[in-house]
Amino acid sequence: SSDRGVAMTSPSARTVRRTAEPSGPATLHDARRRLGFYLRALWDDGRELRGFPAKGRDARPFVSPQGIHLPDAIRDAGREAGDARYRAAVAHGAAPLGFPGPPESRAGLTGGAIVLVGVLEDARVERLACRALPGLRRLWLRFHTTDAGAALTFESLAARLARGLLDPAYVDADPWIASARRRFDEAAGALSDAAFVRPLAL
Repeated sequence: SSDRGVAMTSPSARTVRRTAEPSGPATLHDARRRLGFYLRALWDDGRELRGFPAKGRDARPFVSPQGIHLPDAIRDAGREAGDARYRAAVAHGAAPLGFPGPPESRAGLTGGAIVLVGVLEDARVERLACRALPGLRRLWLRFHTTDAGAALTFESLAARLARGLLDPAYVDADPWIASARRRFDEAAGALSDAAFVRPLAL
């Protein structure tokens, strides 16, 4: 975490980080009331939705004690797609309310392991949320666009792992991803305990 709060690391959340285009943006000003009703319906969550200026890839949603923070506009897609990104982000940001647990300590972890803890914690909450509300999987998968042919970088592997942990139908032959998915599935009985995440990232 940082002074800005806890950033959301999965593609479900990261999809609002996009470069700007001029036509038909979805704006938080227009969507705020609908998103408030949406959160109430999903999680009975009334936390505040707070906007901040969208500046390309820096426009990453995050959660803090003050609420869920979202970019003030999504300009690279039509209004419907932009509104769907807002819904995906707020549903993801509020999901831990239904599955509470102290966040795993990042102390002593390398930078790569910290990223993996974030991916795995997101996957833990997403899987629990999808058990309760199966339609969320369809919403979130809409924005998991990476595939097994993506360039072999740490960022792409993390994105491929995030997709694989959410999408049972996703096929990826990379042995590291296959091993991580298998270990996660084997530990799935302990999903209600956030403590199971850190060992998987090491």
